[in-house]
Amino acid sequence: MMKFTFDVTVSATTDDLEVRLMCDQDPNKNVGIGSLKIDALETEDHIPPVLQLIGPSFVTVLLSSQYVDAGASCTDAVDGVLAPNMTTSVSTALVGLQSVIYQCTDLQANVASIARDVQVVDDSPAQVVVRAGLYICVLEQDSYVEQGAECIDNYDPVTDANVTGLVDTSIPGTYSVTYTCTDSSGHTSQNASLVVVISGAPPGNLVVQLFSLQTSRSGMRSEGGSCPCTSWAHREIGLC
Repeated sequence: MMKFTFDVTVSATTDDLEVRLMCDQDPNKNVGIGSLKIDALETEDHIPPVLQLIGPSFVTVLLSSQYVDAGASCTDAVDGVLAPNMTTSVSTALVGLQSVIYQCTDLQANVASIARDVQVVDDSPAQVVVRAGLYICVLEQDSYVEQGAECIDNYDPVTDANVTGLVDTSIPGTYSVTYTCTDSSGHTSQNASLVVVISGAPPGNLVVQLFSLQTSRSGMRSEGGSCPCTSWAHREIGLC
């Protein structure tokens, strides 16, 4: 009887393991084994997958636009290519910094995370709407009542504009009133109205294309079209 000694190295990826020792002279015949002890040591995987963004880590998009994230890729040293999951999304209805977060988990429950920052911006300034119109005529010595203007923005609520400029109805002439709006994104827009203080005998060639006539006796009346200011010399509404 011949006695053989074997050194066996086994690489196993499953719990079930079978080892067969064959004779060189007869490959189909098992070698008799008195005893065989095999210790299968499991190598633990504590290394998370490699998770990478596709595209830049920071992007800027416009308010109310459509945003589609470029995605991410995930590869594990043991499990190979894995599919990452996007755990958050971006709402372009909200101005500000948001994050798209991806996670990837391998078969040993090792988790990798990565994020892309998305800045949603509003590039449109507010519209300045002057309540009394852009051209206002006031009779000399009458009171001028400032009607103000509204800031109408595509994101912010409607607010009142900041008003600058003085009108002295005791001195005939043309005055400019400026209305300024600044939205939450820092965009500033302006509009202005011309206020004409009319004396009893204004120039006959003065024409206002679009006007509002304001008097202390009858309130304000807005008109459209062309109206010569000589008609206001009579201090009557409706002559234009």
